[in-house]
Amino acid sequence: MDNLTSLRFFWPESVLTVAVIAMLIEDLFVRRSARRVAWLTAGALFWLALTALATWMTPWGDFPLFGGLIQHDPLRIFFAWLFLGAAFLTIVILPRSGQVSPARL
Repeated sequence: MDNLTSLRFFWPESVLTVAVIAMLIEDLFVRRSARRVAWLTAGALFWLALTALATWMTPWGDFPLFGGLIQHDPLRIFFAWLFLGAAFLTIVILPRSGQVSPARL
């Protein structure tokens, strides 16, 4: 499979890359807000949902990608869902932990 065709299997990773940049920008805008933790949590859940959608839309099967350098198989999809579940639990637990300060001046 050529490189351009292989890129369609990397939508979840592409969404995560955009999500990290968007969350950094969001933090700049809500830094002094009293509802900072709520905004960041909502943003993280939004991007996690988009990543889950991209993972769900990724074609299933056993494909060699990028000229055989990477293998796309059901095990990769299983671990993608496992890590998405762990990320969801982290996002839900984090606001109550007090690790994110409410507002920075």
